[in-house]
Amino acid sequence: MSEANFDYCSADYLDVLDPLPGSEECDWETIRVHAGDIRTLDILELGCGEGRFLRHLRQQGANGRLLGVDLSENMLTEARKREQQTPLNIEYRQANATEGESLGAFDLVLAPLLFSLARTRAELDAMFRSAARSLRPGGRLIIFDDNVFLDPRHYSATERYGWSKWLEPPNTELLEGTPIHFKLGTGSRAFEVTATYLPWEAWQNAARSAGLSDLEEKDIQLSETGRQKHGLEFWQPYLELPLAICLICRRL
Repeated sequence: MSEANFDYCSADYLDVLDPLPGSEECDWETIRVHAGDIRTLDILELGCGEGRFLRHLRQQGANGRLLGVDLSENMLTEARKREQQTPLNIEYRQANATEGESLGAFDLVLAPLLFSLARTRAELDAMFRSAARSLRPGGRLIIFDDNVFLDPRHYSATERYGWSKWLEPPNTELLEGTPIHFKLGTGSRAFEVTATYLPWEAWQNAARSAGLSDLEEKDIQLSETGRQKHGLEFWQPYLELPLAICLICRRL
């Protein structure tokens, strides 16, 4: 699953993501709102990258165990380096979410920009199993991911937010297994990722077969800071045709 290994862009990852409109104003705000009270929760992040969101959670009052796992050893090296510089008692471990194994017992599993990288139903099923087996009964999985369900006719609406999204060739029909290409950032430090379109039915079946409740789609949130900084008109396409999708389910 090479697309999930971000070794090649680990050095530029933060420099690309941090300036993008929506990174904090919508992405973090959406997870913050839907995660609710995190103060006593043990939290696992699948695909933690260099740990930016786990650090944010700790600084926002998460007092439980925080574990981040990622396939990219370079990303984990960056995460551990930041943990050494500013110790926040966050653990990091290399793991592949497509192996479908338990990574511990947690109240909340977060999966940002990971599940869309599953190229087949089997890989998607395994990701859901990893999440489910790492959750205590009643624990929640929050997926915040590329909106693979966005109609290709609306891909141009993403460009003002620093995302370019396309199919090859452009008139390709969005069928199961279709690669979806997107580039984050601009200039020489931008990086490209390839997601895969798997239908909604495949996502729901994967959740159910893993022992999770049905997936519920949650609204993308906009922080007051983001509203004041850019104005509501700037964000309207993001909210109406969101680049990202937020899905929540529970372990039964």
